[in-house]
Amino acid sequence: MLDGDSEVRQLFADWCGLRNYELLATDNLFQFLRYSKEMQPDLFVLDLDMKDVSGWEVAGMLASDEGLKEIPIVMLMLSEPVSYTHLTLPTTPYV
Repeated sequence: MLDGDSEVRQLFADWCGLRNYELLATDNLFQFLRYSKEMQPDLFVLDLDMKDVSGWEVAGMLASDEGLKEIPIVMLMLSEPVSYTHLTLPTTPYV
């Protein structure tokens, strides 16, 4: 996981820990890329809105790497809570 917010990284670490998933999380791009090549994760979680680099840019880096390009990517962007009461179809908001 690459995310610039330590609280978000901790939230994901707690959630993963409860489900017996291993999470490697950092806010450092170079550390993230090194971990990715060494560990070959099952999934990437990228923050779309970081200070120095966007999740889209990192996704491009991963897609250009032969060893990493087939690993699925989840893009994450947190925002203020949204009301879904105006929707007419039955929906469930997911985070």
